[in-house]
Amino acid sequence: MKTTALFAFAFSSAACALTFASVLGACSDDPVGASDASTPSDATADAATADTSTSDATVALDAATPPDATADGGLSAVEKRMCDALTSRAQCFDGSNGPETCDDEKKCFARIMVPAAVESYADCRKFPSCMGDDRCLEAAGTAVGGQPAQDYTTACLAKVTACGAEFPDDELCSPAAFAYQGIGAAAAACLTKPCADQKTCFDAALAPIVTCKQL
Repeated sequence: MKTTALFAFAFSSAACALTFASVLGACSDDPVGASDASTPSDATADAATADTSTSDATVALDAATPPDATADGGLSAVEKRMCDALTSRAQCFDGSNGPETCDDEKKCFARIMVPAAVESYADCRKFPSCMGDDRCLEAAGTAVGGQPAQDYTTACLAKVTACGAEFPDDELCSPAAFAYQGIGAAAAACLTKPCADQKTCFDAALAPIVTCKQL
């Protein structure tokens, strides 16, 4: 399986231009590959219990919503946590990469992520940890998603095998999906659908991430 790039942020610079495989690509200083596909799970039962209604417009996202003006610097708590972590990366790698700019896109990501996932991601990315984007997103999704996130990866990889070319991309099997509000459940619900419906379902599930990337 590829890296977690389909759920990665698009941090664009001369040294790193992430796309989202149409939505994301990998530019991690410490990328991670597939999750352990041997994790025990009852994938069919877990996926079947997911709320299929979440696969369409999973997260109501108003990217224009102003941040909480009462928070430090005019940022909401999650936005500030994200921005502080990225700014601190100026100290990573002897400062050769410089800080990562916390623009509207990245603030948007902070707003659609589970707050606990923002904490996990920020701790992983900031100095002195300085870990890569892919690894930190996967760790955040696993931390907040727990066993369902691991079961999702197992079920998703089985679906990839079953659907072959009809499955959109095996990067979608990353537990990083669970770092985002509602997206993990929506992705799991997609796995209960026929192979021919996978792309349409995942497009709907990932719409909030795409919206952030269009800012």
